[in-house]
Amino acid sequence: MRRKKYLGLFRSNHKSLGKMYLTNVESAFTENSTYIHTSSFSKAQKTAEFLCDTYSIDNEQMLDINPNIQDLDTEECIQLVKQTSRSIETLVLIAPGVTVSRLYSLFTGQRKVFSTGSAELVEFPLTDWSLLKTESAYKEPIGAYNRA
Repeated sequence: MRRKKYLGLFRSNHKSLGKMYLTNVESAFTENSTYIHTSSFSKAQKTAEFLCDTYSIDNEQMLDINPNIQDLDTEECIQLVKQTSRSIETLVLIAPGVTVSRLYSLFTGQRKVFSTGSAELVEFPLTDWSLLKTESAYKEPIGAYNRA
């Protein structure tokens, strides 16, 4: 039986990265089944590199630096997620706060302002990313990080 899918939504810190730790989510970040999409902004890339280093994610194979991610609207972000390979269990999106806030609200039905340096991990009862629906029928977020 395949594991559930997880979508991590991150807004990188513009001042300093510091030590990021998401509570209760370590098992979601697995070495060969976590993929990261990040904007080309330097702080977003540093956040992605930090996640790769912390969770032993291969940054050559499992990291996409997308110079257009900050320009994608909500529907385009959803299409990006839906194109993810079935073998990927945890997909991380590091993008501007307004982008991740909209996606979080869409998937959970809850409003959240992603302040600088914050993150959420949302669990989906899916076996294939292409089955993702754009409605708030998914579980509550299972972990969060907010930089004070």
